[in-house]
Amino acid sequence: MRLRFSPAFLDYNREMFFGFIGAIIGAPLLSFIVSRFTSSLDLISASAVAGDILGGAVMWVGSRIYFKIQRGKYSALNLTKDIAYFTPAAFVIAVLVLYPTIFFLSKSLINNQVGTILSVMLSQLVALLLFVLFMNIYRIVLIRFFGKVL
Repeated sequence: MRLRFSPAFLDYNREMFFGFIGAIIGAPLLSFIVSRFTSSLDLISASAVAGDILGGAVMWVGSRIYFKIQRGKYSALNLTKDIAYFTPAAFVIAVLVLYPTIFFLSKSLINNQVGTILSVMLSQLVALLLFVLFMNIYRIVLIRFFGKVL
C-alpha cells in the first residue's frame, strides 16, 4: 500500500509547519532575551528549548483549530483525541531528538562564535527536519496499524 499526499496528510504537515514558525520565533527570542542577562551557554541554550516549546505549542494548537474549522471538521472532542494521539509521540520525539539537537548544536555553534540567534535558528532547522521525519513515520504507523488518521 502506497501512502498518498491526502488532504489530511497535507494538513498534518501544514499544522506542524505553523508550529515550527512559532518555535522559530520563540526559541531565538527567548534565548536572545536570556543572553542579555547571562553569558551562561547552558542557560542560553536551555532558554532556546523553552522558547521552542512555548512558541511551537501555541502555534500548533492554534493552526490545528483554524484548519479544522476551515474544513468544517472542528469539534472540541476530536481536537482532544488528536492531541491525545499527537502529544505523547511528539513529547517522546522531542525529548529524544528535537531538544537535545537544539541544545547541543546551539551550544556548540555559540561556543564557536557563530552568534546566538543564528546558532539557535540553524540548530532548530536541523532538529525540526528530524522531528518532521519521525512524526510522519509515527503518522504512517498509526494509519497502517491502527486506522487512526491525525
